[in-house]
Amino acid sequence: MLFRSKKKNAAAEHERIAALCSKDIQYVTERDCAENTETVIGKAGYINFSDGKIMILCDGSLVFSKPVSELSVGELLSKNGATFTYTEPETGKRMTVVAYYSYYRK
Repeated sequence: MLFRSKKKNAAAEHERIAALCSKDIQYVTERDCAENTETVIGKAGYINFSDGKIMILCDGSLVFSKPVSELSVGELLSKNGATFTYTEPETGKRMTVVAYYSYYRK
């Protein structure tokens, strides 16, 4: 019991990703960790999860799509958005896509 596997439970991971589904997005940025740059790649969209892929659609077009197996998914500490970190296969660069949720008063 002292040494537990650090692998995340697949069911818990799937549940966490499913919670991100159909969240409205205010805007999406792409961060290049090597160059310390951040670029807005889309506004007014939503997150979709199907066939093992996470897709972000903004203004009716697909701005981001990656298989979940290639991503590290997390939520911002402020709970105002989600981060999707991956490594580009061609260049080996570490990239992060941040989707900021739309805020609606309840």
